Amino acid sequence: MNTPQTAGSKFNWRLPIRSKASSLLLLIVCALSITLFSGCSDSEENKIVPPPPLTKEELEKIDRDRALSHLPKTEDGRYIITDPTLLNRFKSWEIWNNVAYKLEEPLDNKEFWSKPRIMFAWYTDQIVNGKKMMKHMVLSVNLDGTDMRQVLPTELLIGDFEASLTHNPVRSPNNRYLIASMTGCTEDNRICKALFDLKNMTRENIAYGGSPPDFNWTPDSENIIFYLDSELKKYNLATKTLTDLPMVHSGGGTLYLRDNGKTFVASRQSRLEYSDLNGKIIKHIDFPSNNSELHQLSIDGKFFYYRDGIGEILDTEKRQVVYSYPSHDKSPEKMIFDPYTNEAIFWLNNIGVVKHDFWADNTKTIIDADIFTLYYSSIINYPPIFKNVDK
Repeated sequence: MNTPQTAGSKFNWRLPIRSKASSLLLLIVCALSITLFSGCSDSEENKIVPPPPLTKEELEKIDRDRALSHLPKTEDGRYIITDPTLLNRFKSWEIWNNVAYKLEEPLDNKEFWSKPRIMFAWYTDQIVNGKKMMKHMVLSVNLDGTDMRQVLPTELLIGDFEASLTHNPVRSPNNRYLIASMTGCTEDNRICKALFDLKNMTRENIAYGGSPPDFNWTPDSENIIFYLDSELKKYNLATKTLTDLPMVHSGGGTLYLRDNGKTFVASRQSRLEYSDLNGKIIKHIDFPSNNSELHQLSIDGKFFYYRDGIGEILDTEKRQVVYSYPSHDKSPEKMIFDPYTNEAIFWLNNIGVVKHDFWADNTKTIIDADIFTLYYSSIINYPPIFKNVDK
């Protein structure tokens, strides 16, 4: 028997079901939303952000450090290099003043001494006898700018009193000896002519006195001819004696010994004078203009460079100027001639060491390093002591 229900007590069974379903759906949606939102949040937090690109300076440092890591070092931590272009590649005084150079190979090394080289001095900060000082070092390099070497240790060059070069050091034809004029050779700061034996690495002061020496070696490497206190002298290595020679005058201390040691070529203010070993003038060549002390005579004697305002190259056979540099600023101060081609080799500002073919007026860079000049430059090992393999 069914008991009648009042309207107020009538229950709708479907309503709770719908309400439960709606609540469940709402819970699922909420949970999903929370998961999605929290998931996005976690993703943003854990996302890997790429680093900013490296700067040019940072890339250069990486490149520098990688290259330097392969270089050998001295005991005091300096980098030993033979490639001078590294000096330009690493534009940092910290690197430039923290390098060392291998010494030249022994004189019996046929491969090394089969080619001529450029010898020059570089004035730079160095570690000498355990302390940092600004001094010359004497270096040499192939004609193409490769394989830079130190001729002798700086400690040996400057001696006990930290002497300094005053004029061109000159190598003997057999490459064994180096003669140099230096100031500060003694405790009382005297000027000396120092002779270095590069085989035994010894030093001997052979004379004291002034005047630009303009050293010349006789072809047999047994005698040195030079000015001393305005007189012309000859020093013999075997007897260790210094004798007087007939005076040969030259302007600015520029004297060349040519013709296999038989003829002096002296630069005067307005001409070149040729004389025998007794000082008797054989001939002379007049210049179109006066010259200064910035001279250079090619090894074969065919070309002479001088500068008076602008630099000019004189053909000594034709007795005429064959090239004039465009301005004073572009005229070399210190230059030498290639022994094979007679091209002019000199340091060019902001570029490095260049070779100038003055016939075609073409210039090419042979040492891409603009931090040093060719101080006191000369050609050594020409002709090479090991012949027939020099080209």
